[in-house]
Amino acid sequence: MRFSSLHSRLLLLVLLCVIPAFALIAYSGFEHRRYQENNALQDANRLARIVTVQNAVLITDSRLLLAMLADVPELRVGGSIDACHRSLKKMLSLHSDYANLAVIRPNGDLFCAALPPKSPTNASGQDYFHKALTTKSFSVGYQASGETAGKGTLIASYPRLDAEGKIAAVLTVSINLSWLDRTLNAAGLPEGTVLTVVDHRGVIIGHYPGGGGWSGQSVLKDGGDFNKALMDGTRTVRAALSHDGVQRIFSFVPIGGAHSSDVYLGVGIPLSVTIAAEDRALERNLLMMSVAALLVIALAWFGGNVLVLRRLRAMAQAARRLAAGDLGARTGLRQDASELGQLGHAFDDMAQSLEHRIREVQRVARALKTLSAGNHALLHATEENALLREVCRIVVEEGGQRMAWVGYAEHDPQKTVRPVAQAGIGSDFVVGLPVTWSETAFGLGPTGIAIRSQRPSLSSTIPNIDPNLAPWREKLIGYGFTSILALPLKTNGETIGNLTIYSAEPDAFGEQEVALFEELADDLGFGIGTLWLRAEHARSAAEIEHLAYHDRLTDLPNRAWLYQRLEQLIVTEQKQRAPFTLLHLDIEHYRDVNEALGHQQGDTLLRLIGPRLSESVGDSGTVARIGSDEFAVVLPAADADAAVGYCEQIISAFARPFELSDLAVELQASIGIALYPGHGDDADSLMRRADMAVRAAKKSGTEFAFPAQDSEQGMVRRFTLTRDLRRAIENDELVLYCQPKLDIASGTICSAEMLARWNHSELGAISPTEFVAIAERTGLIKPLTYWVVKEATRHLHDFEQAGLDLPLAVNLSVRNLHDPKLTERITGLCTTWGVTPARLQLEITESAIMEDHDGARDVLVRLHDLGFELHIDDFGTGYSSLAYLQSLPVDAIKVDQSFVRKMRINEDSRTIARSTIDLAHNLGLKAIAEGVEDQPTLNLLAEMGCDMAQGFYIVRPMPVRDFYEWYDTRHKGAHDDTGAGG
Repeated sequence: MRFSSLHSRLLLLVLLCVIPAFALIAYSGFEHRRYQENNALQDANRLARIVTVQNAVLITDSRLLLAMLADVPELRVGGSIDACHRSLKKMLSLHSDYANLAVIRPNGDLFCAALPPKSPTNASGQDYFHKALTTKSFSVGYQASGETAGKGTLIASYPRLDAEGKIAAVLTVSINLSWLDRTLNAAGLPEGTVLTVVDHRGVIIGHYPGGGGWSGQSVLKDGGDFNKALMDGTRTVRAALSHDGVQRIFSFVPIGGAHSSDVYLGVGIPLSVTIAAEDRALERNLLMMSVAALLVIALAWFGGNVLVLRRLRAMAQAARRLAAGDLGARTGLRQDASELGQLGHAFDDMAQSLEHRIREVQRVARALKTLSAGNHALLHATEENALLREVCRIVVEEGGQRMAWVGYAEHDPQKTVRPVAQAGIGSDFVVGLPVTWSETAFGLGPTGIAIRSQRPSLSSTIPNIDPNLAPWREKLIGYGFTSILALPLKTNGETIGNLTIYSAEPDAFGEQEVALFEELADDLGFGIGTLWLRAEHARSAAEIEHLAYHDRLTDLPNRAWLYQRLEQLIVTEQKQRAPFTLLHLDIEHYRDVNEALGHQQGDTLLRLIGPRLSESVGDSGTVARIGSDEFAVVLPAADADAAVGYCEQIISAFARPFELSDLAVELQASIGIALYPGHGDDADSLMRRADMAVRAAKKSGTEFAFPAQDSEQGMVRRFTLTRDLRRAIENDELVLYCQPKLDIASGTICSAEMLARWNHSELGAISPTEFVAIAERTGLIKPLTYWVVKEATRHLHDFEQAGLDLPLAVNLSVRNLHDPKLTERITGLCTTWGVTPARLQLEITESAIMEDHDGARDVLVRLHDLGFELHIDDFGTGYSSLAYLQSLPVDAIKVDQSFVRKMRINEDSRTIARSTIDLAHNLGLKAIAEGVEDQPTLNLLAEMGCDMAQGFYIVRPMPVRDFYEWYDTRHKGAHDDTGAGG
């Protein structure tokens, strides 16, 4: 079969040689065919142009004839039909190229004709009539049905217009195309050539030669060929089946001239007649070439067997023997200069070289297998010692070596190499093996050299010949080791140990094997480093996770851990339907200790608190630090009674002082208790309500407390009001009220205090007591005060414009006193509105002044020097000393309303009020009483000599816009009733 196959390939080669000749003959034949097709197409185009020119002359004559007939009186619609008929018939007899003449009414009905039809007809649906109506000009069309249909008749139409430009009639002439027969016969084209008149769809109107039997049929079997010919502009079809089944070459041209593009003349020449001679020549040439090719193949068959195949058989036989393992197989061919002789000699040389290299290839293959298996082990390694043992096993079992071991280079004084893994025979060989990487006798072997030099070290001689192997000679000979390869293990460029391999074959490690085993050692070193790095990452991740969930100072769990622990407990307790408790502890007075003893001692104190809390709750709970001086205790499976018991234990533990250096520090803890599920069903709710509870405990002075429902609602309300108050200040949504002050002696209004009021868009009017307290607690009091000052200075300007000389008073908060830009901002507002400082009274509470004695006095001095009138508000509640009060540059003291309201019923309040008024007068200051709510109180203040008063009895606070009218009304009335206020 092989010889047969080779014969076949030789024959195939011969065939490939003669194929170009066949291709050339075929190409030449097809080119001749195409040439004849082009000639036929040119003939068709030529005949089509001739017919087009002749038809164009006939259409032009038709237009002239119809234009002339349009002016003939006898042919007008409405005249005599007989006269019209005679005139048209006479005219038709003079023109043999016309089949009929007719006059048609505008509605399509026939008026008269040279050859009237046998039955009435209407032309409204005909192409030619429609064109005449739409274009109002001469046009050419065809008749789709009727007596002349299918007989090669074109219709030329000419509209007659009346004086208004409307169509009065359409004159038509039927053009007889029978002359096409004569033109076709005179053209001398091949037999079977046809002339076909078609519409724009390719439907036959007339066919020559032939007659009406072809009318209505498609000129081509595939109508798409006709449409494609018109669309691409060539109007030619090289080979298409006609409706009669004959394949022709067609050329189409419009014959309607400029007056119609819907009628085409097609010239079709039979394809078989055109190319018949070329087809016969092609068949003859191919036959002759086939005979010649068969002769060449026969010669190649017999000649190839003698000259080529015999030598190839000998080489094939030798190749089969070599493939079977007979490395001594040779071809036996005589060497000569021929190609086959040289090939035989080369084959014999190859077999000889192969015999020498086969063992080396096998060793390399084993090394490659070892490297592949080692890399697989590296990819799946998770533990260092297991990886080292697996690599040693792979070197022995997959690599065919006697033994392999891995050691780590120690950095002790002796530079010991410590074996860590081994595989193969002689498991006791490595035990106690005295190997170092120093330059001593035990470090001169391949292993020590490889570690020191960081390069592979090879010993391929018998152990009793290599002097460097003297310390281990007996063991090496005993186990039959004759070749040793030691490879350094490197991690991040540093040698950490060795991989040493032992073989029983002399010269077992060639250059390629050394390179592959070196790659294995490099991969192993990388794997070891990766495992070390992975272990380090695991330690770092554990440390990071610990830091994420533990407080760095105390190493207690932090707020994040607490949140996560609560969520876990909620999931667990939901299943077990068991409650648990969260305690929130706030360490009282820790900040004082921190400020007095320093942050270092404060940190030490915090580290002592955690163990004290853990000791109090034992194993029943977990302590966490969640803030600077805040701790939390999670107590699983603890109800309210148990929670109270734990709180008492914690309080008892805090009763013992904390030993801090030489000091005994006493601390107290306020504890808030939140129970699951009663106080919340998620971590956020529990933590929030525990925080609310601890604040409730601090506020009430108790040691521990549970959260109250209304406290949470109050918190939500305060949060909402804080947010909306900030927006109200920024958007000028507050309203300025004023409360007049009465000069008691004269009974006149001498001043007014400006007060902010807030009408919330959803909650309605908010009490000043409530929103001012929120503003003071959140810091919004500062922008709120400046808003009041701004509005007060603006109204002072308006008062002056209205002729009202009345000072206005505004309140300053403690935060304003701490503002370094206070004086600058107030004087700036006064300058903006043109207000003198003396007309703006600034009221500061006694408690605000006492919060920072020196700072408040400095601010008041600056304001006084600028000309502002200063009043101390709520006097009697701040416990200021007389000496300090005497040092303040103030102009008036306001007696707090808590004393004024009780004067008539409480002797102490009356005494304080009287003393305050006398004190003011003794210091040269004015006394102002606030909170006057009835006439007897006002009379009593008058007896005490109080200068001014304000309160609901005099008049309630009112919007500034209402103050003008109220003030005018009061001053126009009588002044004898000093208490006549709103």
